[in-house]
Amino acid sequence: MELHPMLAAGADELRGVAERIEPADFASPTPCAEFDVRALLNHVIWATRILSLAGRKEPFPTDVDWSEDQMTGDWRARLSDGLSETAKAWSEPAAWTGTTVIAGGSEFPATFAGELAFVELILHGWDLARAAGLPYDCGSATADAALAVMGRLAEQGRASGSFGPEIAVHDSASSFDRVLGLSGRDPQWAA
Repeated sequence: MELHPMLAAGADELRGVAERIEPADFASPTPCAEFDVRALLNHVIWATRILSLAGRKEPFPTDVDWSEDQMTGDWRARLSDGLSETAKAWSEPAAWTGTTVIAGGSEFPATFAGELAFVELILHGWDLARAAGLPYDCGSATADAALAVMGRLAEQGRASGSFGPEIAVHDSASSFDRVLGLSGRDPQWAA
């Protein structure tokens, strides 16, 4: 299954959510307990930079202050550019072959990094939408693909602290609700 079109769609959906977030939303909690909306947006902006570097297989810079606040100035443009760069980087077939480096200099199979980029965008798109009371729809094909990916990544994600403990969802739950449960998110979460 080719994930790039769904990764690009996830980037577009996240962009659409972010365009509707206002500064009044910044202090709102998110399904990611360690982040309010502002901190999660800051995290996503940095993540797009890291994930686009991984997709282009460019060296991870050591001279960047990764704690620098990305929410100053035109953060929407910064996020939009990062999402576009991430989608563009992972649109190249070579991005998905061999190995690549993700934050901290750790080398991973490129397919793993691409799958991680894909779920990072759709999960955080949903997180931000829920926190701001906005609709989120990644589409059924994307949700089905994300479910397959999360089936492979969930345990490793939990071990690394990227995902919380699995939240049980009903057997008849939608594919996306099952993705959320696998990632440690409660599909019924509300701010």
